[in-house]
Amino acid sequence: MLVKLILLTSSSLFAQKSTFDNQLDALLIQGDYNEVVIRCSDFIKTDSLNPEIYFRLGLAYQNLMQTDKSIDALMMAVKLRPDVKKYNFSLAKYYFNLGKIKHALPIFTNLCNQDSTNWICAYFLTDIYMQKGLYGNALPIYKRFYLSDTTNTSYIDKYAFCNLRMENYDTAIILYEKSIKQNSRNISVLKNLSYLYLKKGMVDTAIYQLNRGIEIDSSDYDLYNRRGDIYFSQNLHYKAGMDYHKVLSSGDSTKIVLKRLGIGLLYNLQNIEALDYLKAAFKKDSGDFEISSYLGQAYYNLKQYRKSIKCYNKVLGILAVFAKQIDYTHVLIADSYKDSSLYNEAISHYAKSFNNKYSARICMTIAHIYDKNLNSSDKAIYYYQLFLNNLDKKEFMLGPDYVENVKKRLDWLIENRNKKRMKNGI
Repeated sequence: MLVKLILLTSSSLFAQKSTFDNQLDALLIQGDYNEVVIRCSDFIKTDSLNPEIYFRLGLAYQNLMQTDKSIDALMMAVKLRPDVKKYNFSLAKYYFNLGKIKHALPIFTNLCNQDSTNWICAYFLTDIYMQKGLYGNALPIYKRFYLSDTTNTSYIDKYAFCNLRMENYDTAIILYEKSIKQNSRNISVLKNLSYLYLKKGMVDTAIYQLNRGIEIDSSDYDLYNRRGDIYFSQNLHYKAGMDYHKVLSSGDSTKIVLKRLGIGLLYNLQNIEALDYLKAAFKKDSGDFEISSYLGQAYYNLKQYRKSIKCYNKVLGILAVFAKQIDYTHVLIADSYKDSSLYNEAISHYAKSFNNKYSARICMTIAHIYDKNLNSSDKAIYYYQLFLNNLDKKEFMLGPDYVENVKKRLDWLIENRNKKRMKNGI
């Protein structure tokens, strides 16, 4: 069907075709792709500079799932006639469908520069921008098409979604409300409106949009899932449970659905029922500390304390990894602050890690900052002394010369501080 569409478009937009081209088109429409490859390959032996042959050869290889050969053929057509739009468009679209948007982008950009009114090319170009998060590049293109026809819901919805991604929520709402007035059964628009109103804190209005969607298509379980998520966020666990059960009945037994069903039942003191769902969620992801924590709470409520303790120990084991990573990240960001000469910020983050666990390296780094950068001798003295008092921990090997230099610096700072105090009569 795609080949037929391309060929029909080509015949209406481009130069009249030869009888041989028509024969190839007929074979392509019939699905006889191998025959097209044979005939095109034979033709190329006597005429290797015919772009139309390479174009049809590329389409045949495309349908035979021979990606590299299809790209080579289409690229040859473009090379022979770089001015022919259908060759460029077919190559770019094939790259796009293969997920090779890096290769598709410059071709679509060039096509749109040649004809800024071509929606099909603009559609693919803006889609690439949206995938890459370049919403600012896509927005003016969507806006241009929207202003050319403010009643076209395709233009409205694309322009609205780009505004949504850019967090221009008020503008997106206005556009989507305009769209839904023209097509009141567009469930995708209702879902996006629900999301936007929720972002604006208008919970009831967000739920109302989903209710409208369910009235239109009660088999769209994503609507129940979204509504359940809103109810859950508002601690309306009974209502959320009803929607999640609906989702579960559709065969969707994802971890998040099982987990939230269990949590809702736990809040309603239905501990035994909660365990069933929480244990099922745990089987899907034993590394989710929240699941283990809620399991621990359910067992505790049922006075099954040994099982409760086991679950809470599981939570501590999981969180210990995060605690180490948090400490390490504090040190990394502190290093960045220090090297940027933002010393107070560096101290703040070094201290957060250091307060959890002694580190000779961090201790000396803090001492050095107070000593050399912030000219705070009292605090520098404190950390130098702390370092010397913890030499027995042997965190890493330090030569005697290093330790001796620290002692000398500490002695000098103390002596200098005492002189200042005597001079000031303190």
